Amino acid sequence: MATSEKPKRKEKVRLLVLSAILMVAVIFASIKLMNIQVVHGEENAVKADSNNLIRTNVEAARGEILDRYGRPLVTNSLVLNIQLNRGSLPEGKENEVILRLTQLFQKQGAAWRDEFPITEQPVNGEYQFKDGMDSEIEKLKSMLKMQDYGTAQQCMDNAIEKFEITGYNEQDTRTIVAIRCMMEVENFSDRNPYTFAENVDKTFAAQLIEMQNEIPGVEISETYTRGYVDGTLAPHILGNIGPMLKEDWEGDEESGVTGYKDIEGYNMDDDIGRTGIEALMESDLKGTDGVMILEKDADGTVV
Repeated sequence: MATSEKPKRKEKVRLLVLSAILMVAVIFASIKLMNIQVVHGEENAVKADSNNLIRTNVEAARGEILDRYGRPLVTNSLVLNIQLNRGSLPEGKENEVILRLTQLFQKQGAAWRDEFPITEQPVNGEYQFKDGMDSEIEKLKSMLKMQDYGTAQQCMDNAIEKFEITGYNEQDTRTIVAIRCMMEVENFSDRNPYTFAENVDKTFAAQLIEMQNEIPGVEISETYTRGYVDGTLAPHILGNIGPMLKEDWEGDEESGVTGYKDIEGYNMDDDIGRTGIEALMESDLKGTDGVMILEKDADGTVV
């Protein structure tokens, strides 16, 4: 009789222990839930509401041109670009990040885009406009809300004030002004990153990725460059692509020409077909860009 009661006692002990563990777990979970929903409920709700979803365009590859047998005549090659992303670039730190990035490029001996239509150095004490850049000068003045007769020096002064570029030497100031202005001209935004440099060496790109803490907002983007299999084969028929001009973007209402600003999927810094098949079949060759969605918290950190 005593022998049969021992297993029963052991089972009761096990059940009591398991029940106690389960009860402790339930109590702990309840306390945790109450802490989240009741004690810090309002705070967490504010944090959740303050998070922003950042949508960034992802460039699509341009369509290839083939002959009647399916053999490629015009192809795409993958290249790496360096971009500045508004969603992860700390507000108020733009000038610092830009200068640090240019210093890294200079150290590497690498070039970045500089389509700024103002000379690198002052001439006779004042900056001057570069020759042959009338379209870029017009865009710059429009962005800075200046009159047509505004000088290059006035553009520099206005940009320095607009972007609060102070405490830098003359060369660094011109570097920052050039990039900040081009970012604005090209409609830099959460959905439209600014391409800082094109066709960057893979090893250098990897180094930049490892330095994200120093240069927040800097990202690597895969894009495509156009390649012609045989450059001597009917180039006037195949045509070419080139940067979008102001008149392409604006269009001409009087002549019934629709500007690319009114066509979905285009940005001001896009390349478009300028001659031949590239121009004639632009709407078919132009790919449909994708969208990358990032969530950013109230502190500006991507989560």
